[in-house]
Amino acid sequence: MPENRSGAGIFRQLTQRAGFILIMLATIAGCAHGKMRNGDYYAEKDSYRITTPGEPWKRVSIKGVDLVLAYEDHGASILTSTLCGRYTQAGLDILSRNLFIGIGKRSIIEEESVELPAGKAERMRIDARLDGADLSAEAYTLRRNPCVYDFVYMSIPDHFDEHLPAFRRMMDSLRFGTGGGQ
Repeated sequence: MPENRSGAGIFRQLTQRAGFILIMLATIAGCAHGKMRNGDYYAEKDSYRITTPGEPWKRVSIKGVDLVLAYEDHGASILTSTLCGRYTQAGLDILSRNLFIGIGKRSIIEEESVELPAGKAERMRIDARLDGADLSAEAYTLRRNPCVYDFVYMSIPDHFDEHLPAFRRMMDSLRFGTGGGQ
């Protein structure tokens, strides 16, 4: 019987794969943890705060990744990861491209430096095929010494544009060193 290619089935597959990619990065940095409070996510040691999209997005736990949000019925997820120390001196463009290194069949749709309220970031949009499933993703990579921060939104193509504005609002809410997560 063919594998279920519904939003939920593809979400699990994509999140596991993307989680693996981000976990590889997080393993280098060590495990990061954070707290949710009033719809805001506070990263470990209050290094950053970001406002999450809220319902129907649900927090999912993947070891070694700061935050994973899932909209399972639409095959969509948002992942955040922090890498401190090793490799952080590389250019943002290189770090951004390397984020998707584990996805072999991919096309870069857009790649540019952008200015967010939290600072300069490298934004990349890709379309890919992963284990027979189509995937669209957008990622932002930022540096605040001594750390690099990756924020990734991915979805099956049918729902990608629908949730992209929520991800971009989330990125506009990003603030570093905010405190208040205790």
